[in-house]
Amino acid sequence: MRVTSSMYYKSINAENSKANERLFDVNKQISSGIKIQYASDNISIFTETMRLDNELVSLGQIKKSTANGYKMSNQSDVTMNEFSTSINRTRTLLLNAANGTNDATSLNSIAAELRGIESNLKSLANTSINGQYIFSGSAVDVKPINADGTYNGNALSISAFVGAGVQQAYNLS
Repeated sequence: MRVTSSMYYKSINAENSKANERLFDVNKQISSGIKIQYASDNISIFTETMRLDNELVSLGQIKKSTANGYKMSNQSDVTMNEFSTSINRTRTLLLNAANGTNDATSLNSIAAELRGIESNLKSLANTSINGQYIFSGSAVDVKPINADGTYNGNALSISAFVGAGVQQAYNLS
């Protein structure tokens, strides 16, 4: 089984959801007054409550960041599979054209289909999610491939915040 980036982000998202639920339960117990009513009653519990509140905010950011990474990675996987299908079709057409049994009409038809595949590949390379191009590196607002086939993006990666001081790159150039 091939492990994809989207599977990685789905796993992180599930773990963060479980941790978020546990922290919410502890925070609810503490804030209900079962242990303390005022900060001065027990400073250590109040400090722990503040730490847990901060942890909840951090987990919310992690969840949002990993969800964005998952969307981008999943769409990249889907698009790369379409690239593969188009390249395989191109290979088949080129082998058929090279076998020497085709007349001029057949060769023209093959050439027309190859031009269509070229157009489709450029379109796939310019795939975007919510206006952000997935194959332009960190320049997500720049259309990666021009009509003449030149690349406009960059080779920089975008990272998802997946934990305390931990980031994971999730885009492709």
